[in-house]
Amino acid sequence: MVDVPFVGFKKKSKQSLDLEILRLQDLFSRADRLPFRMDAPHQVSFYHIIFVTKGAGKHFVDFRPYEFRKGSLIFVTVGQVHAFDLRSKMDGHVVLFTERFISRNVARADGLAHARLYNPFLDIPVIQSNPNEFRAFDSLFREIAMEYMGQDDFATEDILSLLLKVVLLKAERIKRTLMPPRVTPDHFAKFEDFRTLLGEFVRRSRNAQDYAEKLGVSYKNLNEICKNVTGQTAKACVDQFLVLELKRELAIGDASVKELSYSFSFDEPTNFVKYFKKHVGQSPNEFREFLGVR
Repeated sequence: MVDVPFVGFKKKSKQSLDLEILRLQDLFSRADRLPFRMDAPHQVSFYHIIFVTKGAGKHFVDFRPYEFRKGSLIFVTVGQVHAFDLRSKMDGHVVLFTERFISRNVARADGLAHARLYNPFLDIPVIQSNPNEFRAFDSLFREIAMEYMGQDDFATEDILSLLLKVVLLKAERIKRTLMPPRVTPDHFAKFEDFRTLLGEFVRRSRNAQDYAEKLGVSYKNLNEICKNVTGQTAKACVDQFLVLELKRELAIGDASVKELSYSFSFDEPTNFVKYFKKHVGQSPNEFREFLGVR
């Protein structure tokens, strides 16, 4: 029985940079010295881009397994719970960076690619490159690594942010082919505002109408935006976001079911248990037992 640890952004080199790049095999070689198990669920406070150059297996993100193989790019966002498949013998690169790095170096217009790639509502967190794309990504990740490890620090952060932007845009180019063609930039931008509001208010309200009012749009309009971007209704998006937050709280926190029910504005613990079981298929306590969390 183990708790799910929370992992902060810490590194020994280039302290002034909120970004780091590592070979996966170098990262795995430290596994025994880390204060958490890499192959067990752990929550992260920073972004990951994992580029697989060797191996195949499953990567676990927010309690679900996703298959990867050579050429896969795996995106893990702030606050997500994930775990590596150490049996897969995978190798490649992992770029780690913080929200502060994004806010300092990525303008909002450019940030839409970042937002689409790091959005748990949109498809799966793994995209697959073809052979030509693989070679381009491999070259980019190697260049990021050389710049990161270089001795000359002049304009290093600017160069790294530009290289990261190219990676994100090339990944976004692939991602766009997987998204419905009806999704417009305006709809996606408004959906991002909706997602931000969910992060701020989902503990207080499960009513999609409340979010429409905060966004200054009609419920019908918000529903249309959500359906265009995700294929789901606004209410389904609220439920999906809330259930994911509840799973994380159950996995990481030590609050009782009763405490969580009131924290998330359920009238009674029994209503919370019914809601969770309806969407997850397990009671909150059964979910904790399934994860092996005490």
